This record gives sequence, structure tokens and C-alpha cells, in this order.
Amino acid sequence: MNSKGKAIKASYRLIVESFPSGRGRHSNQILDDEYIEACTTRRTIGSYNTEADAIQAAKVQRKATCQFVGWADDLYKDDSPPYHSAGCVDPDLDEDEDVSIFIEDISAIDKAKAKEMRIAKADPPPKKKAKLSLYAIGTKIIKPFDGEPYKGEVISYDTKSKFYQVQYEDGDEEELDSNEVKSYLAEEPKKKKKKEPRTTERRFGTVTGPITNVAVIDENIFLRNPCRVAGGKQHLPREYGNSGTCKPINSYYYLLQRLSDRNYAMRGLCIDGDGAQYTSFKKASILNKCVVFLPETDLNDHADDPTIVDACHLDLICPSSGECFLTAENLLKAVTPRTECIFINGYQAGGVGGTSQRKVNPNVIVDAIDICRENLQCFSFTESVLTNEILFALAKCKKLKGVMLSMTQKYTCDKNKYTGDKNDSTEASDKGIESILLSCADLSWLFVEEAAMLFREASWKALDSTDVCSKLEVLWISSYHKKDDRHHVTRGDHSVIRRVLSNRYATLKLCMINPDEKLKSRYTIGGSNKTDRLEGDKKRIPY
Repeated sequence: MNSKGKAIKASYRLIVESFPSGRGRHSNQILDDEYIEACTTRRTIGSYNTEADAIQAAKVQRKATCQFVGWADDLYKDDSPPYHSAGCVDPDLDEDEDVSIFIEDISAIDKAKAKEMRIAKADPPPKKKAKLSLYAIGTKIIKPFDGEPYKGEVISYDTKSKFYQVQYEDGDEEELDSNEVKSYLAEEPKKKKKKEPRTTERRFGTVTGPITNVAVIDENIFLRNPCRVAGGKQHLPREYGNSGTCKPINSYYYLLQRLSDRNYAMRGLCIDGDGAQYTSFKKASILNKCVVFLPETDLNDHADDPTIVDACHLDLICPSSGECFLTAENLLKAVTPRTECIFINGYQAGGVGGTSQRKVNPNVIVDAIDICRENLQCFSFTESVLTNEILFALAKCKKLKGVMLSMTQKYTCDKNKYTGDKNDSTEASDKGIESILLSCADLSWLFVEEAAMLFREASWKALDSTDVCSKLEVLWISSYHKKDDRHHVTRGDHSVIRRVLSNRYATLKLCMINPDEKLKSRYTIGGSNKTDRLEGDKKRIPY
């Protein structure tokens, strides 16, 4: 306290970090930066008003730390920190961890962060990756030769030379670049709502190639476009878990960007008439491939769109605890009768980090949906508590075209986790999804990949009528269980599932059923017997 009784903000922090030493249990292992960062623990020993006090505390801490005993006094003597146990010339070969002791200048760090944030916000968004081909195979052209018009069509495209092979009606062929194809197009491309004239057909499915050549990792997308839902706080992307020294592709901020891109891919298909393409990559620490949707427009394009309530945003996640800052009050303030899209992430007991003590009220989601019931077209719900009442509320939205349910939390009547009248909320079920299918005739995107495996018999039976959701183009379902000696057995009557998918062969553009670790659907419409794995896979018997 100062002479006026006001608290004085500390200027220095004493930090101790422990990390794998490469010795002991780590002997003979190759430790990369990502692994070391994941295993590093950081403790704040104390905060101090003066640098002298912080230095003295660091010396005391060094003497109390076993990794420095017997050698550090001779090496460092009365030197100020930092102190690193890795500097020992004759280290203990059985020691698993090394330790660093150092002081942080709080004001200098705050100033550096503020400067870095200003620079990051000012950075323009990176350019989207160019499409592999602007014009689809089969594109028609008319080109004059000696005054005579000849009809032709694109029959192939060379990704290296960027030239199109065109075949004419007399059998002759030639190569044209994209500008030449554009100038000889047989008809004007159809226009899309609120967009430039489309020069290609809608594209669906996977895009192959190295992830860095296909997708854009936009580190500052959330800094550049602050969350318009109140309650968030901006942090530098590297402050989030796995986002410091590791590869950007494995960072938490890119995970959030992938969730955001997936939302805008849904919006693009449902509202702008876009296709739906995706790619994937493999993380060493995760069995299944990571999916990356490739929207034609993203948060950079829609940051100021008043019809979108985007609460799937890095600003709403605490970098240290994973707590979600989204509150009932702020969500209801953001939604209006004009809202067309609601994207929510992390609204669950415990937050995305699982440690938050803040209670959540699932009834608020119902209220938010009811506010925009007449205009809601897209709804995305990721790592949030799901109830039947939320599903029934969505079923009342007659314009609903897109639904995304991903890694949702199972609701329980636990007053320590949830607020609101417990009689108003019930556990989500297959009947809730069935109600959406039977009520929302314009549904064109359905992505259900949540922990409770809700998509079961009732949902598949609802789709058994081709009059139900006749406009459905994207169906991505992950719902399975174990049975006898098999795993990943698709839930539901398999004869019904096969009939549903076969009857929708002409309308479904992207169909993924219980994808395996290689991101291959366990059922392919029109495929051979080998592509029908609704019965799952046989369990491996260990020898």
C-alpha cells in the first residue's frame, strides 16, 4: 500500500520452469520442441515491487531446488538470475527434469504484448489459397478459327503448368491458360447471391495436397476481427496452450480457426450457395486425422455482418484455464430477430478446459433461438451442453438450413453445474434430432459428431422418406457403438441406413458416415462391398 492507502502493482515476477532433461526416463529419446513445450510446467513463485527483492527471492529459490545443489553456488556465485540447471557440466544422469529460474519484468512484458497486438491487428488477412482449377472439367467454350466458331470443352487440367487441355468438336486439341478459357466461355457463369459471378461449378469433397498448400493458417484472424459478443478479452495467439514454440498447425488458435472455418463453410453452402470442400492433416499425438474445411468466405469477410452472432471465437476463451467467457446475458443481448446464424463454442459446465466453476444455463440457448426463430438459418454448437429443448427449439425454425453439433456435453440435473429450472431441461436424445429432420424442410447441411452418439434409429427412419429434407446436400454423421467382437458399429437399422443413402444418391454431395482414422467414410454411396462398413471393424486380438 502507498501513503494514500492504494495498492501498488507489483513490477517483477519470479518464475520457475521445469522441463524434460533428456536424461533419466528421457534417455535415448529424441525430444522435439513441441513435446518439450507440452511437458513444461511453469510456476509463479511470487511478485515483487523491486528488482532487488525479486533477485533475492531467486537466490533463495535456487538454494532450495535440488537440481542446483552442489555446483550452482560455484558457477553463479552472487550473480543475478537467470539460473539454468542445464548448465551443470556434470549433471545427474538419473534426473528427469531440468529447471530454469528467472525474473520477468511485468511492465516490459505488458508493453511488448500491447505493441505486438497492435501490429497483429493491423496485419491484412492472408490471401486465400488459389483454387487448383478455376474451370471444371466439361466447361464449354466457343473459339473462332479463321472466322469459323468451333465448340470445345475442357477435358483436363495440369496443376504444374496451370494449362487446360481443350478438345474441339472436330477432335483437335490444344492447351489454353485460364484467361483464354475465360474469354471463350460459351455462356456467362451464373451469379451467386451477394457475390461475384461464379466461374466454376460448386465443388464438394476432399482437396488433396500438402496442408500448407491448400489451407491458410491465419494466426491473427481473431485479433483482426474482435468478437462482437460482449465479455471477451483479446490475447496474443501464442498465449494459448500449444501455441508458443510448437508448429502453428498444432496450435490452439488454429484449432479455433478450423472450427470457425467450418461454421462459415456451412453458412456459405446454406446462404450463399457455395460448395463444401475440406482437407485434412495428421497430428502425431492424435489417432484420427484433423479435418480442415475450406470456406469461400470466412470471419475476415463477415466480421461486421449483423445477421451473424459468432461466439465461436478466441476472445471468449481464457488462455490459462480454458474458461468460456460467454454469459447468458451477453448472448441474449447479441441475438436479434434478424439473426440468421448462431455459432457457439465452449458453453458447458467446466468450459473447454474442464476446470471452470461458472454455471451455465441451457435454457438460455433455447431463449436465443426463440428470439430469431423466424430468420435463423444456421446453428453451430461445439463443446456446449445440449438438451432436447434446444433441439425442439431448432425444429420450430422453418428457415433452418444448417445444423452443426460437435463434441456436445451431456446434460445432467446437477445443480452444481447448471442453473435454471431443472424441470425445463432434459437430456438430448435421438427424438430431438428427429424433430428437426421432420420439421425443417430446407435443411441442406447436417453435421452431427457429438459425444453422446445421438443420431440413431429415429433419425435414420425420419430420413427414410425422400420427402423429408429433400434438399440435404451435406450429411456428416458420427454415431456408433461396440457390439460383440466389433467396434465402430453404426447406430441404427443398417438396412434403413443403406436405403436412405441409396435413395439420396443424386442429391447428397458430401456424405461421411462414421469416418475412420484415415477419414474414410464407413459407407460409400454406390460403392462396392468393401466400402460398406456399417458393421464396424473387427476388434484386434492382442497376442
